[in-house]
Amino acid sequence: EQESARQSVLGETNYAGSSLRNAAASGNAASEASELQEDPELLEDKLDELQKELELLDSIKGRESAYRLALDQNPEYVNDPKFKTAFLRAERYNPCRASERLFGFLETKLELFGLERLTRDILLRDLGDDGLLILQYGGLQVLPKRDDAGRRVLFGIPAIGQEGYTLLGAVSP
Repeated sequence: EQESARQSVLGETNYAGSSLRNAAASGNAASEASELQEDPELLEDKLDELQKELELLDSIKGRESAYRLALDQNPEYVNDPKFKTAFLRAERYNPCRASERLFGFLETKLELFGLERLTRDILLRDLGDDGLLILQYGGLQVLPKRDDAGRRVLFGIPAIGQEGYTLLGAVSP
């Protein structure tokens, strides 16, 4: 299941049925999610549009944004097409919303994990005691079956904020 989830996020899984263009045009995302098949040319166009949106948002937010810090620190990480594609998929290939999501992700990552971890994958050793306990107790799990639209389902137990757990305590200093 973990490998299947990884493949879905990275786009290594093909879905039978309509093209990305048809799914996006219909507006019925839930019913067509399991039928989505990416058109490489359209994906390339969406990545170009996303880059323009990122540049626009960057000019508005300024040099102190987490995006700008990440871009200055490691442009290969931020400009990786697989990295950007994950945000496009999460927003049904809407470049404007994907750029806002990417900016928000980097802001949160910077706040929780700091500048030194901004442009690399988060590892278990990056978690604090609370984060490790939450994982140990199964606070968040990927369920073995998908929903009716073919999406992965995450199940969470709200341990954060209860029994002394804190979000900042979940990450390593």
